[in-house]
Amino acid sequence: MAGPAARRHGARQRLKSGFLAGLPEQLRDLVAILESDGTPETRASVAHSLKRISDTAGSLGLSGISREAGRLATRAHSSARLTFGPLVRELRSGIGTSPFAPIAFVGTERQLQSIAQQDDGVVEPLVLVPDTATLREMFTVDWPQAIVLPASEAPEVVALAGDFDCPLYLYGPSRDLAARRLATRVGADGYLADPIALPELLAHLRYATSRPTEAAAVALLGPPAWAEEQAERLRGVGLQAITPGAYEAVAATLHGVYPAAVVLGPGPASRTREAIAVMRQHIGRTHIAILAYGTPEELGTTGADDILSEDADLAARVDARLERFRDHRRDRDELTQVLNRAGSLEALQRIVARTERGDGPVSVALAFVGGLGNASVEHGREAANACRRHVAAALERGLRRVDLVGFLGEDTFLAVLVDCPPEHAAVRLEEIRGTVLSRVHADRRLRNITLTFGIASTLRGTRGLLLRAMEALDARRAEAP
Repeated sequence: MAGPAARRHGARQRLKSGFLAGLPEQLRDLVAILESDGTPETRASVAHSLKRISDTAGSLGLSGISREAGRLATRAHSSARLTFGPLVRELRSGIGTSPFAPIAFVGTERQLQSIAQQDDGVVEPLVLVPDTATLREMFTVDWPQAIVLPASEAPEVVALAGDFDCPLYLYGPSRDLAARRLATRVGADGYLADPIALPELLAHLRYATSRPTEAAAVALLGPPAWAEEQAERLRGVGLQAITPGAYEAVAATLHGVYPAAVVLGPGPASRTREAIAVMRQHIGRTHIAILAYGTPEELGTTGADDILSEDADLAARVDARLERFRDHRRDRDELTQVLNRAGSLEALQRIVARTERGDGPVSVALAFVGGLGNASVEHGREAANACRRHVAAALERGLRRVDLVGFLGEDTFLAVLVDCPPEHAAVRLEEIRGTVLSRVHADRRLRNITLTFGIASTLRGTRGLLLRAMEALDARRAEAP
């Protein structure tokens, strides 16, 4: 069993997670109070609440949130305007952007009407505004996951990117080359042809948010001295270098680490060819980048993506190869082998659309796996990966073939139960939760893992379905002991 120190650490992490999960709602309430009543008595009450938030954050080791909440508490006693932006930035660094944060769309009345007519309201909420000034007024605590602007608003891209730290897209006539060049020049994340097709826009955003946010893992297989030397160089350019061992560690590396690239160091050409053959025949991992030291004559027909000489700049070659592979579009998560964010949300919309033709209710559950970050830090990436695979497998085995399981990233899974009322879904998911935790807690590295569900159903309508599930999940996480 886990010792007292481990239990205290786990309890502290649960308190921190619950505090962070409930903090956005507290800040929304404070902003609403200030907007409705700016009297000295109200500002004093807001200051007291902010001071309590600051103290709690400080006791949990959240120094950035504690500092900014304390500053706001001091300013609230005066008549100065309160700007929540710095506090929200600190909060976002702790919990990230909500996976279903709104997408802000700026345009004319005609353009906004066109977008509204295409929106089924099931997944990402759309906020349609006439100008960027209105956009800034609307978003104080909740920031958009992306902003879409007409090309005429291109000069606003840099400022908005600084304010909201989210992808920005411009749109305009498809043949307007000057607008496309301007989008590139101001640093927009993409250019879309007007009139906007909402499915195309969502596909762009979902693909972007499905991509990993952490540094790509590069496995170095070969002589230890060479691997350690090259690992330092890779870390110097922001890559996550892993040195699992010699050529024989290929299979274990693919199953446990799931690297974005594998580099086979200097060694006998026969062993290098054998290692490449193992990787290229590995189901589900055939697309990873493989770089190998040798000569074109020895390795040219093996399937290696890049062949390196001993004086090659490995860091530059790996980074260039990964850049090409970052646009490898797939709708399936490579680690868990369930649908990824893009594939899950598109499939969910199709399933929900069928309920509007008279099918039974659909229940949607968001499942958050708590404690994976600590498991990864304390026991290595492989421990957290094993837990994610356990959760995905348990969900797939525990649900029916007609149901849907997906991985949304940020340690959140999606389960869609077709023709299933929410009370039945809750019972089944609680059974799965017990199965998952009994399995992962048997691994001493994963004894502090938690699994929390938030459930919503189409019985209350299809619009805002995932937002309701997210609210339910946040509430459950905030209640966690």
